[in-house]
Amino acid sequence: MARHLAAIAVEKALLFADLRAANKRLDRKIQQMNTLIEIGRELNSSLDQHQIAQVLSYAIMGELMVNKCLVLLDSDGRFSVEVNKGLSETVSAEQFEACRGLLQEWGTREDGVISLEEVAGDPQLKSVCSQLIQLGLRYLVPMVSKGKFRGLVAVGERVKGREFRPEDLEFLKALVNEAIIGFENASLVKEMLEKRRMEEELKIAREIQQTLLPQKLPEIPGADVAALNIPSREVGGDYYDCLPLSGGRFGIAIADVSGKGIPAALLMANLQASLRALAVEHRDASEIVGHINEIIFHNTTADRFITFFYCVLDAENRGLSYCNAGHNPPILLRQNGEILELHEGGLILGVDPGARFQQVDLQLAKGDLIFLYTDGVTEAMNPQEEEFGEERLKDLLFRHKERSPEEILKIVSEEIQSFTGTASFENDDITMFALKIN
Repeated sequence: MARHLAAIAVEKALLFADLRAANKRLDRKIQQMNTLIEIGRELNSSLDQHQIAQVLSYAIMGELMVNKCLVLLDSDGRFSVEVNKGLSETVSAEQFEACRGLLQEWGTREDGVISLEEVAGDPQLKSVCSQLIQLGLRYLVPMVSKGKFRGLVAVGERVKGREFRPEDLEFLKALVNEAIIGFENASLVKEMLEKRRMEEELKIAREIQQTLLPQKLPEIPGADVAALNIPSREVGGDYYDCLPLSGGRFGIAIADVSGKGIPAALLMANLQASLRALAVEHRDASEIVGHINEIIFHNTTADRFITFFYCVLDAENRGLSYCNAGHNPPILLRQNGEILELHEGGLILGVDPGARFQQVDLQLAKGDLIFLYTDGVTEAMNPQEEEFGEERLKDLLFRHKERSPEEILKIVSEEIQSFTGTASFENDDITMFALKIN
């Protein structure tokens, strides 16, 4: 009887111990769940990726009692170390690049936690794992969302020699998953703000650009002129001008400034100011272009340049002097059917401050047509990615050379729109200027 009672007592004691252990595990799960909720709330309250990485590292080290934590984020296809805690040696993000593909593959698995000791035998990872283990790291947790690699979390040993239990690794993965949501939210907001900033910049640049273009062309005795600028969705750097000068002369310019946005608009403003100041002081087109080249070179960075064409028309004598600094050659259609390209001049502006420019003098006759344009005209593409091209443009001008400049510009723009299949131009502005001797 006593033996039976003792057996019952032992059985109850074991059951009680199991119950206590189950309750402890349940309490631990509840604590982890509450921790996840609190940390998730904190992670998603920030839009700063560095701050999110900091919170994640503190949560991992505090809740799991680990001595080392490393957080790397994927930045434009390359790893960058965002948080490095507890590692005495400098960790290079490049150490992880060699196994990026495998990390992404592992990140899509259900467990999602990689034991460095277990994968150290993989030939592709042996060298990397050996280095990381020497640094005191134990586990890697790739951050993968919707098939896209976001980054990586690496953790070291638990303090006091404690081992990682399966529930600890589950909790580690859950923390990382919460952080992924925070990183994605921060990235989306960053992209939205960047897009809004760019849209505002483009709006300002467009306003600057439009104020620099002539609102009205001057009347030229003995000639008809017309100009057309069709803005693209992005702000380009197209510029044209027509300046009344002394002695019945007129300065005509067309240019394409490299780049887009506010930098291109400001460079265009610099060009306009230089041209209008120099055109009054100097008579030779080549001399003006040379001075502008020096100004642009000394006031811009090496990646900024301008293609530029400038000519001076003597309206009374029908004389034309021109200098082409790397711009699309304007087309001169003679009344007799001859077609010339005005390409003589020199280098694009802003490349060589000592560049020399050549001037060419021409005599125009009644019925001659000069067509100036930017590369948005000839490089306009159809759905088959075929360019409009110079030959198509020359043929079109030849067939309509008897029309007025305004009609010619309208015909060319409509032909380009028909060719591309759109009334708007996504990649580049289209700018044209036509002058016809009457």
